[in-house]
Amino acid sequence: MNNATYIYALHDPRDWSIRYVGKANDPKARLKAHVQKARSAFRMHALAAELKEAGLTLGLSILQICSQSQWHVWERFWITTITASGADLFNVGPGGNGPSKLGPRSSETRAKISAKLKGHIHSPESLGKMSAALVGRAITPEWKAKISIGSLGKRKSPQAIAKSAAARTGKRRSPEARSRISAANWSRGKILGPQSVERRAKISAALTGIVRSPETCAKVSASLKARAADLR
Repeated sequence: MNNATYIYALHDPRDWSIRYVGKANDPKARLKAHVQKARSAFRMHALAAELKEAGLTLGLSILQICSQSQWHVWERFWITTITASGADLFNVGPGGNGPSKLGPRSSETRAKISAKLKGHIHSPESLGKMSAALVGRAITPEWKAKISIGSLGKRKSPQAIAKSAAARTGKRRSPEARSRISAANWSRGKILGPQSVERRAKISAALTGIVRSPETCAKVSASLKARAADLR
């Protein structure tokens, strides 16, 4: 079939259960990408890491060959059908949307993804496997640039800031944790000693015009006093 593409399924090779349904022009290359670049999908990443530890890899099967103009319909069909059979798919949407690089997700899609992820808690074993899989993985300059561009102009809502502050209130890092953070910052070059003239100028320009409220000043003062007390 000219101008054909594939609807594929990824399987857990231990029981051949279907864990993901997708579309690809080259399914084998897409499988390799799933294994190597699953960091953007934590559940897939955890499974890939677990299988690698056991000397296994994700299985792949072709569900359907269809035309480029019809793949949206068939991907949705297969995701709906397989989900209805009771499979626990890693897909966070109904399918048929294509890669996220084609444009921002609609509000309806974001709402569905949010609803599906709410209440999902990773087990300690899964968290440990994800952490182990990320150890030693360096962020490339290209990846850093994408993160930077994606973060431009984004501001946390007052509610999100309040939740973050509440979650940190009363928490004190252990001496071991502080030592690890310090060592990591040294190794990453975050602690470089005296700042350059250009760096100091940039920091000064970014802070110019910012006035802290009396409440913020009081909180900063209290936090610094607590830290000083911890170090005594």
